[in-house]
Amino acid sequence: MRLLFGTTLILVIISCKTIKPEAPEITVMDKDSVIVQSLSFISVPIKIDLRPYFDETNAELPTVFKGKDEQCEGVSAEYEFRRSPIQFEGIGQELHYTINGKYALKLNYCAKCTELFNDEGNCLTPRIYATCGIKEPMRKMSIAYRTEIGITEDYSLISKTQLKEVKALSPCKITVFNYNATERVQKEITTRLKEIEVDIDKEISSISLKEDLEGIWEALKEPIDLEGFGFFAIRPQSISLSELEYMGDYVSMNALLSAFPVVQLEKPKLDTTALPYLSVHREKDGFNVEVDVIASYDSLNAILNRSLAGFEMTLKNKLVVFDSLAVHGAADSKISLEVNFSGDKKGTIYLQGTPEIDASTQILSLPDLEFDLETKNMLLRSAKWMFDKSITKKVKESAVIDINPYIDTLKLSIAESLNGEIAEGVYMKGSIESISLADIHPRSKDLFIRTRAIGKLQVNM
Repeated sequence: MRLLFGTTLILVIISCKTIKPEAPEITVMDKDSVIVQSLSFISVPIKIDLRPYFDETNAELPTVFKGKDEQCEGVSAEYEFRRSPIQFEGIGQELHYTINGKYALKLNYCAKCTELFNDEGNCLTPRIYATCGIKEPMRKMSIAYRTEIGITEDYSLISKTQLKEVKALSPCKITVFNYNATERVQKEITTRLKEIEVDIDKEISSISLKEDLEGIWEALKEPIDLEGFGFFAIRPQSISLSELEYMGDYVSMNALLSAFPVVQLEKPKLDTTALPYLSVHREKDGFNVEVDVIASYDSLNAILNRSLAGFEMTLKNKLVVFDSLAVHGAADSKISLEVNFSGDKKGTIYLQGTPEIDASTQILSLPDLEFDLETKNMLLRSAKWMFDKSITKKVKESAVIDINPYIDTLKLSIAESLNGEIAEGVYMKGSIESISLADIHPRSKDLFIRTRAIGKLQVNM
């Protein structure tokens, strides 16, 4: 009997000194309670070195052209033209290329023919033969083309090539029968070179940017490790390209990506979406995007404890020591905080408040923080002296978080991740001008934060 009484007395004493209300229920937030992320657009200037494509085109086109124009009466000609490597130069929306070459001619002249003996005719006088550029330096000639190049929805190039100029730089004059062959050879070679327009367009149309852009697309889908801040995923959805702009050996274009960027603690699954067909392009500069940040409550607990853990206060001559502060979860759009304390009493209390962001200062706080209903009822029953605004005030002060240092670090981390080689031969260069908090939603296990990031991104190949 004495043992039973003693045990009961001990339990009563312990229960009088320990406060342990029932923990608030964690509510799984409805997905619809989080504002749907707007589709963001990222303008990515792309610069591509065309020299490998030029070399390929140069190798495929013939280097020697031959032709002849035979007739019985008058001047007959047989020519050979040898080209040097094509000199490509991009100017604006056009690709210009110059072909410098040399030509040689074999000529013969018949003053009078007759068709009496055959349809081909017979020269009635001895033919006079002459050459130009044979057994002597070949004559020089310059040829110029221009091409307008576009890109199809499946990333193939499409072109329209025109022969711009054929100019004999050194004339071919035959003094033996007083004949200037320069215009004749220009005409003959021009006819042949105009046929090559089709060959040039055929070679250009065989070039596709798809493989290169697939490399960029796959690299942009890869989650980027932010080293301590989780992973940043751009999550591209579509792509469009501006008109091509040429300068020397390079072509530039603006790629406009639509995306749903996100930062989250755990590495997201790799998106398997293939490079889509090109969509209709619209001009934008840099990026001004919504980036969703998913912060686990565990990562917030260390911040919350910095100014509260170990803090002591006296309420009505009774000591209260705050041992720890942690986020318990969320319910009804409010964050639930769990405070463990010791002193004249020990135990746990729960407080709830709605997280708010001051857009001008980037300060996160719980301005309406108050005791949870279960905690309030228990304190009124067993420790009314603890039902004091001083406690809620101190916890509220500890729950104020200046986001600016973390935003600055996150900005630096994202900026670093946007610079470097993202695929073989593909280099990305980016910068983040600003990141600001736009919205916040507490969820059962994490805090959903929507931010707006402004910056620039560029890709060179």
